[in-house]
Amino acid sequence: MICGQTLRNSAAGAVVEDVSKGGTVTWGSLGDLFLKVSADCRTGVTVAYQPAAAVDVVKDATAADGKVAAVVIKPRSADFTLTLTRADGRAAIVQVRLPPDAVRTSVPN
Repeated sequence: MICGQTLRNSAAGAVVEDVSKGGTVTWGSLGDLFLKVSADCRTGVTVAYQPAAAVDVVKDATAADGKVAAVVIKPRSADFTLTLTRADGRAAIVQVRLPPDAVRTSVPN
């Protein structure tokens, strides 16, 4: 649960990676990535994905200002970037470099 919002209903819960200050994500297993993109629940960020087709946004949690505080994404590529832009215009860059076997590019029958 982030900012009072459930991102996943699961007994085991999810591992949430805090990328609010930028950095690199190099781990991952087949499935969704849970990323905390804002430092708190008062002010969120605008999230841009490069390339845009690299991810599917599954769900997000919003901060009090209506911007994004956390996001659940399903990677469609092993290599992409998130730009997290704060209200004051400052941006943090998150590089995602996943192992190739962490990305499902097709749906099994």
